[in-house]
Amino acid sequence: MQGTYTPRNVYGEIKIYPVNAAAKAIAKIAGTKTLRKSDMMAAQEALGMTWEQVSDPTVAAVGGFLTL
Repeated sequence: MQGTYTPRNVYGEIKIYPVNAAAKAIAKIAGTKTLRKSDMMAAQEALGMTWEQVSDPTVAAVGGFLTL
């Protein structure tokens, strides 16, 4: 299972927004609209989930800020 996310700068703070259904399900289970690194790592360890960063055309690129 693969989750995709996009980082966005919100008032100077980088937020991680889920893009596909799998990533949105993890955020919903966590009770948030955004993903936390700890939630992503837990899904990776427990479910074997992989993560891919996709670009958001409305935001300047934020490359390589998150490594799991």
